Amino acid sequence: MAPHSIFSKSLRFCRMFYRNGHPVGGMASHFGPQKQLFCTRVTGRSEIPAGQDDSTVSYLVNSCELSPESATLVSHEVKLHSLEKPDSVLALLKHYEFSEAQISKVVRRLPHILLADVEQTLLPNLEFYCSIGMSRLHLARTLSYNPWLMSLSLKNHIVPTYSFFKSVVLSDVKVIHILKHKSWIFRENLSKNLIPNIELVRELGIPHSCIALLLTSYTDVVMKKPELFSQLVHQVTEMGFDPQNLSFVQAIHALYGKETTWKRCQEVYRRWGWSENHIRSAFRVSPLCMVMSEKKLMGTMDFLVNKMGWQSQTIAKYPHVLSYSLQKRFIPRFSVVRVLFLKGLIEEENLSLATGISRSDKYFLDRFVNRYLSQVPQLLDVYRGKVDIQDVEEDDETLSRASHCYMKPTMFTTDHPSCDTETAGITLLPLLPIQVLCQHTANFYFWSNYTCKLRWQSETIAKYPNVLYFSLEKRIIPRCLVAKVLFLKRLINEEKLSLATVLSNLEKYFSTMFVSRYLKPSTSIVERESGFSGCVILATF
Repeated sequence: MAPHSIFSKSLRFCRMFYRNGHPVGGMASHFGPQKQLFCTRVTGRSEIPAGQDDSTVSYLVNSCELSPESATLVSHEVKLHSLEKPDSVLALLKHYEFSEAQISKVVRRLPHILLADVEQTLLPNLEFYCSIGMSRLHLARTLSYNPWLMSLSLKNHIVPTYSFFKSVVLSDVKVIHILKHKSWIFRENLSKNLIPNIELVRELGIPHSCIALLLTSYTDVVMKKPELFSQLVHQVTEMGFDPQNLSFVQAIHALYGKETTWKRCQEVYRRWGWSENHIRSAFRVSPLCMVMSEKKLMGTMDFLVNKMGWQSQTIAKYPHVLSYSLQKRFIPRFSVVRVLFLKGLIEEENLSLATGISRSDKYFLDRFVNRYLSQVPQLLDVYRGKVDIQDVEEDDETLSRASHCYMKPTMFTTDHPSCDTETAGITLLPLLPIQVLCQHTANFYFWSNYTCKLRWQSETIAKYPNVLYFSLEKRIIPRCLVAKVLFLKRLINEEKLSLATVLSNLEKYFSTMFVSRYLKPSTSIVERESGFSGCVILATF
């Protein structure tokens, strides 16, 4: 049975078998649970004496979960002389899984909804929204913010609006996206702004997919007055953008954005050495590069230039990469490339922004992951972030040695005040692993505190930059503690306390050279390396 008929019959049963708040002849006990749901709120309060605003306030507080202050304000806008309609409205909203907080929000924003006709207006509208595929959860969330959508005429407004949107975006899924994220547009008079603007871009020959994007993602722009929208379109056309390309629609969105955002982006790019020609060229390639936040731009540029060693002007040729996520795209891909580079499976000429970052996920997986799984079985786990690069290195002695051989000069600089990489003459490879990207600052401060006690100079660290991506807790601290204990007990001399022997070698080598052979003189070394007595050893520093 349709929800509408069930709900209508439930209301009729309420009127038939409940009088003055009591069931007639025990008939209510024979109703099913769903029908009884809509009967309970009518009991005992069928009338409110006229002029008693305090009773309206009491109902709003007790039944609608409003605060006394909000209830008083709402009572000035709606007068409840009978509880039949308000009870039916609340029962309907609960049936459609509105929470008490959402019902309270609906009543505060649209008090007159308590007097709406459930059968003729509210129920048909809710049924229609669900019929196009919107879940009750999302429907309750959307309508609690914009309850006016429940009171619109289904025949004269909601259905015509839906039909037009469907003709543009071609799917209910995209119409629901608009309803969830831009619900206000359903209240607008589409013939005033939207329809003329859509007709304009259609006449220019903009592809249907781009028009759909304009409506779903750049709704604010396409809802502007036709005069303003026409000026934006003309300006984009004069700049040479092709209406057949996606960049045309993106340029409309970018030019419509706030002038302060545009200027802030320009300032950020100038700070990174871009000329006006670089900025104009980047905008032509990817217009959205001019609508990003300063924090996003600075973070991505810092990563690519200071951490990865790319030239700032090179990024201007591929400005779309600025919109990619560090955690979801940059770090996973560069971690994979790092492993392949150190193993000698790819050459430096293949490492470009175009091949490493700009291509699709499918291309990257086929080109850099799947084809090398036989040589590096853990590569897919590296890409997914399930395996750290040092774990792959510890399982592969060749890769461990390669980490020393493939360091390239003049490709990375550090801002740590005590490390002069130009003096040292060695810097890091531009394709650093995730551990360098995320931990190199913390590790440098570790060296600042402990290198003087281990007698390692910061310039020495620059000669072995691979140690910077080792885990502090899993590798650096345990090994340094063991070496410190042996040194203090005069079991090893200073020559053995080098970065290469203490940190860079494999676990098996370190265990043999610094733990197993000294178990008799110092039986607690194994415990100390594994971290069981680390707090005791730290006191010796």
